[in-house]
This record gives sequence, C-alpha cells and structure tokens, in this order.
Amino acid sequence: MKYQRWFFTKAGWLLIAWTASLSMASAADGGRITFTGAVVEDGCQLSNNRTEVIQSCIRDNKVVKSHLSIGNIQQSAMLIPANGNNKMSFRWIDKSKGLGITEVEYN
Repeated sequence: MKYQRWFFTKAGWLLIAWTASLSMASAADGGRITFTGAVVEDGCQLSNNRTEVIQSCIRDNKVVKSHLSIGNIQQSAMLIPANGNNKMSFRWIDKSKGLGITEVEYN
C-alpha cells in the first residue's frame, strides 16, 4: 500500500512534467504572423554629438528634424516634438556622463 502510494505520486509528477514539456515544445514549434497595411514612410535616423540627439524623419517627402538637448541635463530628458516626429527620451547610464541611452517611441 505504501509502495503503491509512492509509485502513483512519482508517476503523477512525471506525467505533469512530461505534459509541461510537450506544451513548451509545441509552443516553439512554429506559427504565422500576418501583417496588414503598408509601410508608407521610412524609419527615422538618429545622430548625436556632445550636446544633442537629432532625429531626422521623412514626413510628406520632406526631412523633418527634432533636436533633444543633452548637454546640460543631470540624469534624463524627454522630447515630445510638435512637428509630428516620434517621442524621444535620453538618460545617462553612468555618473561620468560617458554612456547614454536614447529611446524612440514611434507614432
């Protein structure tokens, strides 16, 4: 009786583990992603120098630039441009202000 209980407990756990591994294997097996619509404008280009990050986007066949000043910021800055460009944010990742990250949130 004690052996049967031990056996069924172990068998139950093995069945649960086996079922979980099957679901993970089938989830990574394949799939399909369908997009509808069209890309009508290219992505924006980013450039930078010691004082600013510049975002250049094409809007209605014209280059539109947004400037995010980073020269005097202490920790982070954000720009939500009125010209229709994407929102940009910048933050320093080291105290010596040698490395920073610019994030772009596309419209």
